[in-house]
Amino acid sequence: MHPVLALETDSALRRRIRAGVRSGAANELFDGVRFAATWRDLRALARRFEGSPAFVDPFVAGGQEALAEANAFQRSYPACTMVLYAAMDVSRRAQVERSSVTFAARLTPDLGDRFVVIGAVALRLICHHEVRALSRRLKEATPASARGLVDCLLAGTMTPCPVDDLAGSLGISVRTLRRRCAASGLPSPRRLIALARIFHVERLARWSGRPSGAVALVLGYSDYANYSRAVRNELGCQRSAMTERGGSDYVAGRLLRLLGSRPSAITRL
Repeated sequence: MHPVLALETDSALRRRIRAGVRSGAANELFDGVRFAATWRDLRALARRFEGSPAFVDPFVAGGQEALAEANAFQRSYPACTMVLYAAMDVSRRAQVERSSVTFAARLTPDLGDRFVVIGAVALRLICHHEVRALSRRLKEATPASARGLVDCLLAGTMTPCPVDDLAGSLGISVRTLRRRCAASGLPSPRRLIALARIFHVERLARWSGRPSGAVALVLGYSDYANYSRAVRNELGCQRSAMTERGGSDYVAGRLLRLLGSRPSAITRL
């Protein structure tokens, strides 16, 4: 397993990050937290633990270099997704907004940074570059009118996602979502969710080195048999065969084929 990374010098924030990673499902997939005191240290950790997210106080460099270092780091290590985690005042917020740095999430100490939230954010951002890459590929292959569905599908299915949650994220009813998928030649929402869930399980199993069945339990499947059954139902093969065919890459290819060849006249989602 790999650790969460963190560029933090404040001892209280270090304790909060460590406690957050130990809480909930995150504890099952992360090997604790590795802390860096400088950007140089964080670069060394990012090279060693590719795909690990990093909680970052970008102002550790101070002065005008505060966000220049963060920008340079992001260009060099795009697989290390950053979470902004630092005390913020008006001046710092303005600097962040003016910068070109992209933070996948922003948490403010003592304001919404409950331990379970810290752990959930870390879990969501493991190997997030793979999710972004699949999202880009799906959007290239999918009609523009369905691209909002792609975003919600990949973002909302690491943990159990009922169809009504997916519909709600799109601002429509379950009935409308089902009708539009059918009218557009898309698979059912239930099947899209099932395949996206399998994709997340398999990519995290590869990253963590843990069996996919164990990862499935971490991500909310009720038992090993339930996950195996989902693989058979959606992919028509056993888990071992799916792994031999490429695991998460195979599932991503299935999603691309299902979403990529749609009729030209498509109802807007």
